[in-house]
Amino acid sequence: MEQFDSPASKNSFIAGQQQADPHMIRVRVRIMYICICKGITDSAIREAVCQGACRMRDLKTCLGVGTQCGKCACHAKQVLNEVLADLKHVKIMLHQPSHLVETIN
Repeated sequence: MEQFDSPASKNSFIAGQQQADPHMIRVRVRIMYICICKGITDSAIREAVCQGACRMRDLKTCLGVGTQCGKCACHAKQVLNEVLADLKHVKIMLHQPSHLVETIN
């Protein structure tokens, strides 16, 4: 979500007349804590999966998720599965263009 300090900066940004001053735009980033005990966010879990973690055991080892009270394990597993599904989808999409070229020729 972008917020502009003045209507003029918003209008010039939208119209493309001039590039908006980056100091005039505030971007809000949502941080979702998955493990309160260890202060682990969903972004940290996503990053760990992109670095090779593919099981809850991996997340426990590298981040400490689920090692304190354990209430976060269900949500951490959900984020893990979402990222793995996204990565699988990306991998399929990366291979699909060559498949389309073969069927066209």
